[in-house]
Amino acid sequence: MSSDFDFGNFLDLKNQVILKINCIKLFQYLCNPNKSQKDISLIRGNILEDPISKSFSGFFDVIQNLKLDNKDSILRAFPHLNLMIKTLNDNGEADAEILGTKQKLKENLSDLYIRIMDKDDIWVISQIHEFLESESDLATILTRILDLEVSDMGIISEVRDLLENKNSLAGLEALLKKLLSDEDRGFITGEERGILLDRGVKESFVNLITKESLKDLTPKNLLEDKLFLISFTEEMLNDKPDFIEKITENGVILTSTGAESKDGFVFLVLSKNEMSNSFFENYDQSITEVI
Repeated sequence: MSSDFDFGNFLDLKNQVILKINCIKLFQYLCNPNKSQKDISLIRGNILEDPISKSFSGFFDVIQNLKLDNKDSILRAFPHLNLMIKTLNDNGEADAEILGTKQKLKENLSDLYIRIMDKDDIWVISQIHEFLESESDLATILTRILDLEVSDMGIISEVRDLLENKNSLAGLEALLKKLLSDEDRGFITGEERGILLDRGVKESFVNLITKESLKDLTPKNLLEDKLFLISFTEEMLNDKPDFIEKITENGVILTSTGAESKDGFVFLVLSKNEMSNSFFENYDQSITEVI
């Protein structure tokens, strides 16, 4: 709230009604990818010229910086619009606008679900559900899922599929419970998981990597240092008893698991430096780089 709050204009309920209706319209327009930029710019201008808006400096700044070619500015606008719509007292005069907008948004929800491609799209959906129902359980669950820094496309696709189901709330609650369980067990999530998947590491390996194994690594290490898969058997260890020692000297073991053969093992290893790269590339045929 601004230090020079305009109580005179704010206490006039007619002014609050006008601003509330404009906020509702802008919220709806930003949810509609087919809405013309002219319509959005017109409503944005009306809000900025409203004397009450200037009394809420945070809200005013967000709307002033709203640009349709800047996704981040659009994402920031949603919670501010939601809060302003709840704050303004319209004495029931904006009810028709609210009901009409809610109906249109409900009719378009299926199309909006289908278009979910990333966590930003999920954020918009959570804000829509908050508009449809204040303190919505579904909006809260979606926000909590996003708080876990979800970037894995598999999880994003699962959220999209669950939203399309009739019993979406129960499904999303179960997904959140699973993600929190993984978080408690210390398995990597968010950016680290996304980096390794993008680099071509199989999801079955990524699911086994703990936060502890990455404690001395940075996102830059995960992005740039070479990754190797090492398959070996107990017989090989008999032939090269110092094999494991050489691996740990030259790399960081991110995870290990049993191989398809009964007595085999597979390590996922991050190389430490250029000299280590040379070791892994030349030491044994059982070592292959992750491409």
